[in-house]
Amino acid sequence: MRRYRLLATIIVCYVVVLIIAPLVLWTISFRWHFPNLLPTHYGTRAWTTVFDSSKNIGSAILNSLGIGCAVVMIDLLIGVPIANLVQRIKIVRRWIIDLIILFPLLIPPLAIILGLYSALARLNLVNGVVATVIAHVVASVPYMIIIVRAIVSNVDHRYAETAAALGAPPHQVLYHITFPLLAPGLLIGSLFVFLISWSQYLSTLLMGGGRLITLPLLMISYAAAGDYSLMSMVTLIQIGP
Repeated sequence: MRRYRLLATIIVCYVVVLIIAPLVLWTISFRWHFPNLLPTHYGTRAWTTVFDSSKNIGSAILNSLGIGCAVVMIDLLIGVPIANLVQRIKIVRRWIIDLIILFPLLIPPLAIILGLYSALARLNLVNGVVATVIAHVVASVPYMIIIVRAIVSNVDHRYAETAAALGAPPHQVLYHITFPLLAPGLLIGSLFVFLISWSQYLSTLLMGGGRLITLPLLMISYAAAGDYSLMSMVTLIQIGP
């Protein structure tokens, strides 16, 4: 046990000292040039910019949150029924179904994005929120299915069968028995796919046509412009979840 505590302490120190601390220093630095160990001049421009309504950081946060929540809801509506169905059916070659579920993860993401962009362009759905949400769902729904399947496989369905045999209607069985048993898996899956959507850059850039500003797009643009103070500020916001 003592070894595990020591390992956990080392990991926490590594994350704080080598990752978080430099980002925080960058957010309050005005000038920080090599080989200086610490900034030579300090300022609060990065922090005041976050609360400046004329800047894009506030809208980028709202866009990222809104898209992430929409992706979670759609993934739940798609992933939970599929995971439950796949787990319950009994076929010999189950690996074929697993291959179909994992297919979006087995081919290069750029190929999927470009193919999806071509298909949505014919429907005039690109350059907006709808196309971005669809692209994020395609990238994240396999993870939701995998996680929920793992939970469903460990759930004892005899509880629900017993309740139904005793006369409980289906909606009560779902609300009082099935959902509480699946809740931990649904929470984990929701957090996981939210973080996938939260960190998407290329799909958001292409599907949004550069008009839909999210945190990853801001972070890359500030990095390209050499504004490391604002880049670090946006990075801290992005790693918050």
